[in-house]
Amino acid sequence: MATIPTVPAFVANDTSITKLQQLAYCASFLSVGTVTPMWHFHHSATQGPLTASTWTAVVYDTNDLDSDGVWTTNGKVTFVTQGYYATEAAVQAECTATTFFLEASFWWYAGANNPNYVAGTQKIYGAQGTASYAATGADACVCINEICPVVCYPGDYVNVYVWANQAVTLNTNTPSGAMQGRFVPNFTGMFIRTGS
Repeated sequence: MATIPTVPAFVANDTSITKLQQLAYCASFLSVGTVTPMWHFHHSATQGPLTASTWTAVVYDTNDLDSDGVWTTNGKVTFVTQGYYATEAAVQAECTATTFFLEASFWWYAGANNPNYVAGTQKIYGAQGTASYAATGADACVCINEICPVVCYPGDYVNVYVWANQAVTLNTNTPSGAMQGRFVPNFTGMFIRTGS
């Protein structure tokens, strides 16, 4: 769990070592990835084919950066430090049908420690979709980003979910089509401020 910095209050000619250390930690918290809670995950293998017309959690199985211990093996983020978070993700899919639509969104769930919501309460945010693709084997990519609309408490969690009207396979960034290799399927987030 990251320690949220306390901004010191200075008076004229104040040279308190404690306050200077607090100020230094504030600067580190804002600028250093090992202090600020943040993460970046990506796919290392394809996922699917996914069931048509069904929301499915995306598995981000590779942890590239996790400064706050939020990663689980399926790529779900379980929050450790209370606050608001900016989240973004890229999802890339390939379909064998002649026409398909792809949609992605973030699904946030309240944990047992959240005083504002009953455990299991769900909020969906950041939804974005693609247009129709009319080619067999077409690739599609959806990129979503949004600040989580609620304060995240320790134990709350968020996943990236996708929906397609046809069975699709989520791709890695292995170049084999028009979109593949241009988008790395990833899930990234960062603490932006405290909240209660």
